[in-house]
Amino acid sequence: MPSGTDSTTDLLVVRGLRTTLRTPRGPLAVVDGADLRVPRRTTVGVVGESGSGKTMFARSLMNLLPAGAEVTAEELTFDDRELDPRRPPHRHFWGTEISMVFQDPMTALNPVRTVGAQICDPLRVHQGMGRGVARRRAAELLGHVGIPAPWSRLDQYPHELSGGMRQRVMIAVAISCEPKLLVADEPTTGLDVTVQRQILALLRRLKDEHGMAMLLISHDIALLADEVDQVGVMYAGQVVEHTDVAQIRGKAVRHRYTRALLQAHPDVNAPARTRLESIPGGPPDLLAMPEGCRFAARCEHAREICRATAPQPTRDPRTGAAFTCHFPHEPAEELV
Repeated sequence: MPSGTDSTTDLLVVRGLRTTLRTPRGPLAVVDGADLRVPRRTTVGVVGESGSGKTMFARSLMNLLPAGAEVTAEELTFDDRELDPRRPPHRHFWGTEISMVFQDPMTALNPVRTVGAQICDPLRVHQGMGRGVARRRAAELLGHVGIPAPWSRLDQYPHELSGGMRQRVMIAVAISCEPKLLVADEPTTGLDVTVQRQILALLRRLKDEHGMAMLLISHDIALLADEVDQVGVMYAGQVVEHTDVAQIRGKAVRHRYTRALLQAHPDVNAPARTRLESIPGGPPDLLAMPEGCRFAARCEHAREICRATAPQPTRDPRTGAAFTCHFPHEPAEELV
């Protein structure tokens, strides 16, 4: 856990989370022993390549998994309450305690129900509001997330709105019951750069105004560096590094995969024709995991011990960052 946090300040504590799906090839551990902490009123980012387990990690917390999925954890605590991942909390827990902004609002929103009806639903179920009061509150929420003429939007359907406006509606639904933790799963996917920044600024403002904590999921490590306080880096179902965002900005990261992600991000200030870096190879088959480090096959610094023995969690005494790497990147090394 990064410096500056302790168990008394944590809203969410996840240790040893494992999510297994049934497949024709056998059990598939899409999340395999992941650890993460989210302090109160703090934004924690989760970053990694496609297939690293980011979304499944979030869906495991929200109990939004396919039938037959099995979730276990060594520790799962929310707001000082122990949760049993095998037994979902009462439905009033979702929305009032933890809420989620999904990656694609066009599929997350019901296409045959109006925007107003979908915002009113959680208000009536969780807050006990009557129809008229809920409708007035829905209009207020639409205005709060920056949608013009909110009253007229209540009777529109999702397909009548732009992508950015649909995402704002999704955010209005998510914050309607003032949750303590907002999970945002790649909320800017499919939006142009200008709208992306608007949505991220909106989430940042709402988090501060409502005193929420936020778990922001993205594949873009540079984007997270501008938006979060801490970063958890996922690879092959595990959180391989958890560090303060200052270490990301300063490129003083420890795990070789985190360093590779930073190197692979294009530098807009680089001279023309600068060669773009990439991470060689691909993630391991989740049904045939290597015995040692899961990143070893793609790491230029890997040695025999990396291929034979899985690294144990280590804490950097200088920064408090947690990482799992036999031969970590040293801050003095130059990123080229």
